[in-house]
Amino acid sequence: MIRRPVNWRLVLFSCALVALPASAASAGPSAPDQGPGAPADAALSDRVSRLEARLQEVESEVERLKHEKQEVQIELDQQRADAAAPKSRQPAASLASGRPSAMQSAADDQSALTIPSSAVGTRLGYQGFPFKQKEGGFFYSFFFDRRLRGETEGLPFGDLDFEVAVGVGRSGTDHLEATSLALLQTVKVQYQQTMLSAMPSLKYYVNQWAPYGIRPYLVGGPGIWADIIESPPLFIGQTPPASQFASRKLPVDASAGLFEGGQGGAGLDFSLARTGVPILERLHVGFDYRYSAWTSGQRFSTYGLSLFTGL
Repeated sequence: MIRRPVNWRLVLFSCALVALPASAASAGPSAPDQGPGAPADAALSDRVSRLEARLQEVESEVERLKHEKQEVQIELDQQRADAAAPKSRQPAASLASGRPSAMQSAADDQSALTIPSSAVGTRLGYQGFPFKQKEGGFFYSFFFDRRLRGETEGLPFGDLDFEVAVGVGRSGTDHLEATSLALLQTVKVQYQQTMLSAMPSLKYYVNQWAPYGIRPYLVGGPGIWADIIESPPLFIGQTPPASQFASRKLPVDASAGLFEGGQGGAGLDFSLARTGVPILERLHVGFDYRYSAWTSGQRFSTYGLSLFTGL
């Protein structure tokens, strides 16, 4: 149903007209000495005057209410606009807040890929030996790795770790024919080495392929090696040395020596968390290559397969 506004002036005037005959009828019998219609006209005039005054008051009240309504509507529109403004800015703010910083992204990636802050593991593989040992041999080491600084601390492209490794290597056997000054004859000699090593290193991981579980690295640092030369005692340290041993530049004072130098290389780690097997999510496998150089001039290489777990 459509509601139309009430015309108060028309209503009041209609009421006055309705009351007019009643006023004239009541005034007629009580004042017979007055002229016809005079009291009725005076009463009607007075009533109309009061109605007009009341109508003016009502109109004034209506105007005041309209003005207040307009003010309230304006205030309500302003409140709606203020409430809508943050919503319009919210997507941009949400987008900005939804864009994590590079450091936060690196931390999230490391957490998602279970990149450990510390790790312990082993390496085993093949090692060459100094002093012209032809037959390389088996190598085994134990290592501990600790992250020093990473992308979350602002290091570009990767993590910097500290690693300390201790290992042992056992060469194959070289068969030589050497002349013994004590025996004054040439005999067949078995020649081999056993080596102990300790290598503290700095390791720089590149995290570019970390989302695929692959992390290559460069590694380097100092090292110390204890080398034990195993051969019949009549040939080690004899002066002058047998020609077959002299060419190998073996130490003349003892069959075991302590050597210092440097080592460096590269490697690759792969996270088994990519397999989706829960029991393997903290395990990593990899390949490690080291080139070692002693201050005495000896050089050799080590190739190892790594298996380690995050702590």
